[in-house]
Amino acid sequence: MSSEESDSDKTPPRKKALKYEQKFIDSWLQDKKFKGWLKKSAKGNKYFFCSACNCDRKCGIHELLRHKSSKKHVNNCKMLVKQPTLTSMFSSSSQNPKQAATKGEIKVACFIAEHNLSFNVASHLTKLIRAVCPDSKVAEKLFMSRTKAREIIVNVTGETAQKNLIENLRENNVSLLVDESTDKSTINHLALIVRTVDDNFQVEDRFLTLIPIEDGTATALHGKIIEYFTEKNKPYKTNM
Repeated sequence: MSSEESDSDKTPPRKKALKYEQKFIDSWLQDKKFKGWLKKSAKGNKYFFCSACNCDRKCGIHELLRHKSSKKHVNNCKMLVKQPTLTSMFSSSSQNPKQAATKGEIKVACFIAEHNLSFNVASHLTKLIRAVCPDSKVAEKLFMSRTKAREIIVNVTGETAQKNLIENLRENNVSLLVDESTDKSTINHLALIVRTVDDNFQVEDRFLTLIPIEDGTATALHGKIIEYFTEKNKPYKTNM
């Protein structure tokens, strides 16, 4: 058989099927199944944003229904109902000056943490705000010491962020990065960093915790990590 005949017998390559990408439909916002958590995404009209899970997803009615039924989404919605303090506090509804001042104090504390400032600036910063805005009823109720700023970061925003991260670790596969750190009192700590990948294949590294350690051997460090994940009910054997 000649090479020409052989070539003619070959099956022609199949054309790649065009993948249709669903765009966001405004009527979804009025659908009772999605109302309250579905928002338009800042990433574009081919994504939707879930305010309960604080994440973006590819558009599509099937993807919406799948996300709505996911364990993570259901748990997050329950948490929003049980813990309305931080969520309702930042809503666009009208607030009295005391509530608005509490919201402002949380924002000031987060600003200090985000920019790696000393907690000592807390009282000076709130005094400055009151001086700049003397006619503001909200500003006149802003009072924050370094102790209060630290308590907000550690026990309010920090605690909430860690709970959300732990919940995410229970539901998704992660990689673990570890390092050893020593504080001013010469106590050694094991720093745990987790690397996650979301549904849009975005990689993110997030600080998890510091574990005090006395023994720096591999066996002891491994034991401390297992102990921590067992305490937090993290299925490390299956999704790490």
